[in-house]
Amino acid sequence: MIALADPDATGRLSYGDLAAYSGGRGDSALKQRLLFAGLAGLGRLSAGDIERAAQALAVPIGTENGWTRALDRAARAGQPGTVALLAATGMQTASWHGMPPEALYRIVAALRAVGLEGEARMIAAEAIARA
Repeated sequence: MIALADPDATGRLSYGDLAAYSGGRGDSALKQRLLFAGLAGLGRLSAGDIERAAQALAVPIGTENGWTRALDRAARAGQPGTVALLAATGMQTASWHGMPPEALYRIVAALRAVGLEGEARMIAAEAIARA
């Protein structure tokens, strides 16, 4: 969680760091997938490690639908309010176990793209804490 929440983190983690994460109590596989989504969305993994981890963890980060296209458009247009509303819409589930890691990745990346990195870090860390 510290790797996600730290506002001063400038270095990147590696695929090996991610693969070594056990997740602690609870659903460790889900926590590892959510950690990957958060780190990737925050830009804390290299492009090669993102691709490798997405395949290894079966997280289809490139999946598109109407919601992802709207989120991407709002992020490209620099619309933080719209991104926040779409992020909230994408997180509507009874528990974090229902949060698809690929949706978390898109939410975190979009929030970061529009200057809401603090919120992106908070959501990514919260996902790990509650899963």
